[in-house]
Amino acid sequence: MNDQMENNVVLEGAELKKVKLEMMHYRGNGLSYKLGFLGIAFSVLGAFVCLNSFKPDFLGFLKILMNIAILLFGFLCCEKAKAYSKEASIGMCVIGGVCALRIFWVPLNLMIWYNKFVGANSVKSSGTATEEEVKKAQEIIDKSGNYLGDIVTNSNSTINWLPKDGNFRGILAMVLLACAAAAFIVSGVVGIIQSKKYIASRKEK
Repeated sequence: MNDQMENNVVLEGAELKKVKLEMMHYRGNGLSYKLGFLGIAFSVLGAFVCLNSFKPDFLGFLKILMNIAILLFGFLCCEKAKAYSKEASIGMCVIGGVCALRIFWVPLNLMIWYNKFVGANSVKSSGTATEEEVKKAQEIIDKSGNYLGDIVTNSNSTINWLPKDGNFRGILAMVLLACAAAAFIVSGVVGIIQSKKYIASRKEK
């Protein structure tokens, strides 16, 4: 009797697994899809913080194009990952890697130049600095102006929806991009696992 019960449990478990695999043919990979869109949202917010903190220039234009490319490619991968595309899931992991690398580009530069700008301003306004030190400080301030936007460097800026502090902005951007990278990578890993199950279930038919 015990053997019969154990056999029934095994059969029920196998049947349940078969049903779940069958359901994959009628349901999309919702988890990867949702995580992918979450990654897109974090990426857009991180990009907005970065672009709002830098001076508009040709490099800024390239950054905008890169973010548009990530947005479009992310949307495409989300849709295909939902249909159990292994290639799209790998693409999600690639986007996640790009978002991780972006942490060490714009946000880090923002923090570096902001701290240089603040330090140079302190030297210039100290009243005890030599003429040479004031000259070097002014050069740093001028050079910082080529990278930092007026919203960060101009004390009279009236746009205050986000603190002017470049360190705060840089850390916020890093956190948002890290969240984007994590969401994309997890979405891709889940998608790869689910796509393997889906392919295996089709072979069993």
